[in-house]
Amino acid sequence: MNKFSYIILFLIVSITSTQAQILNVENIRKSAATDKDLLGNLDFNFSMNNRNSTPDSSSIYTQFGVKANVALIKDITAYILIGDVTYNSLAGDAFISAGYIHYRNHFFYQSRFSMEQFNQWQYDAGRGLANRWLTGVGGRYELLDTGKFSLAVGSGIMLEYEAWNAEDGLREKTLPKSSNYIAFKAKFNEAVNVNFTNYYQVGYDWEDDLYRQRFSTDLSLKVKLTSKLLFTTSFTATYDAQPIIPIRKFLFSLDNGLRLKF
Repeated sequence: MNKFSYIILFLIVSITSTQAQILNVENIRKSAATDKDLLGNLDFNFSMNNRNSTPDSSSIYTQFGVKANVALIKDITAYILIGDVTYNSLAGDAFISAGYIHYRNHFFYQSRFSMEQFNQWQYDAGRGLANRWLTGVGGRYELLDTGKFSLAVGSGIMLEYEAWNAEDGLREKTLPKSSNYIAFKAKFNEAVNVNFTNYYQVGYDWEDDLYRQRFSTDLSLKVKLTSKLLFTTSFTATYDAQPIIPIRKFLFSLDNGLRLKF
């Protein structure tokens, strides 16, 4: 692929992204298929998103962020830890303060069928999310893995707790949910690869008599600059069909930056 192809591919991803936060472990998961016991990376990026605390607000924010991913490989198990904290003060009192920590055990990670156990804690002060934690288990099946292209599906169950700051006080909700995803990866050559993952989570809320559904997508492009440095572009979007408090249902995040591997 020549330099012109790189530019075209970057523009396609960027234009698609600007028309629209989600956690995706696929980037670090695929890197675990090496002979190293410990691996990881640091991401430095510039971001544009529409994370707001009210459904009618249309403000677009820009920010800088740092994210760390670490995977420890022991025999047939990959232990994956991902953390991301972002803070950006704007004019007046407006600010964005959000972050998460995600820990995942991937058992038999090199097998076609594998098992996963995952835990996550998250907050998003700008949108009113005081606390969200979840824990769950699931299975993963590799439908295709040619070395250049891979396709996998996963399904499991989880327990999710959310606490939101509302006008009338703290709103809390604990629900069992089904968590499902499909993940695709394409390696065009030694320098360029793309990951694309879609999530669907749903649980029945007996108190409010409705299904609470969440749709998420993650698209990322990585271009290798050196053996340790990569250029990254990622687009994530989440749609909460039935939010617990009246907030914007659709969120997107477009990130461009550099990744340092170790």
